[in-house]
Amino acid sequence: MINDTIKFLNLEDVAPLIETIDVSKRNNVIYSHITLVKQDQSCPVCGSADCVVHDYRLKKIVHSVSTSSPCFILYKARRYRCKLCD
Repeated sequence: MINDTIKFLNLEDVAPLIETIDVSKRNNVIYSHITLVKQDQSCPVCGSADCVVHDYRLKKIVHSVSTSSPCFILYKARRYRCKLCD
């Protein structure tokens, strides 16, 4: 089912990064809650690979997959903190 949802939302390009998808509909609005696979990140300032997850921010993307109902993709974006340069 996850592959069908990925195709429906036209997310084939980022499919390897998707861990889970949960689709729900409330008040005629489609919500797609997506969890991405955790990846190693390097610091954009010092280039160190010693970064840890600091917190999460909920991101909301307006998706135009449906013309009859608004569609939003919601995902928790990881925020990283560098252990070397903070």
